[in-house]
Amino acid sequence: MNKAEPIRDPKKIQELKEYLKTWNEKYYCHNEAEIEYSPLPKMKNIWNRDNLILAFNRLVTNPESTYKNYFRDAYSAYGLALSENIALLRKKKSGYLPGKPVRAFFPKANGLTRLYTLLPIEDQIIYQAYGNVIADYLFSNKVVRRRYKKTVFGNLYGGDSSLFFYQKWQNSYSAYTKAVKRAYSDGYPLSYLILL
Repeated sequence: MNKAEPIRDPKKIQELKEYLKTWNEKYYCHNEAEIEYSPLPKMKNIWNRDNLILAFNRLVTNPESTYKNYFRDAYSAYGLALSENIALLRKKKSGYLPGKPVRAFFPKANGLTRLYTLLPIEDQIIYQAYGNVIADYLFSNKVVRRRYKKTVFGNLYGGDSSLFFYQKWQNSYSAYTKAVKRAYSDGYPLSYLILL
């Protein structure tokens, strides 16, 4: 791509200012009155059977293999009797106490180590179940959702019916780069695109 050149034409500068204002109004919410506040998520939904099963499935489909490699056998064993294990977990609802985590240091390529906290499998399920409920709550907010694939392309929530917690970033990145290319082909310089 070409090096950005300064804009000197006052008409073009005004056009860019208007475009930026419109863009900000469309994708960002600066006015407090525009923010829609929905009721807080119902924490009782965390213990919902379907949410706990979804939480387990999202643990199993998590692409982060470093952490998951230490639990493959436990996931397989727990999954063999998933309905029964979830039923037993739900019975602990009123007096659930988390298990003791294990701290492990994994070597990094640069010779240092990275600390991982390994949680017991039921703690992982509960932790993910909380994540599901909170993500659903945030995803229901229009201000948050309208930024998807426009100003943010990574770590986008997959939705309440997806086995994967996050959407594939490659698809979001593709939509994002199309928007950048479209703006560039419309005559906006690279220096302006950086402001987006």
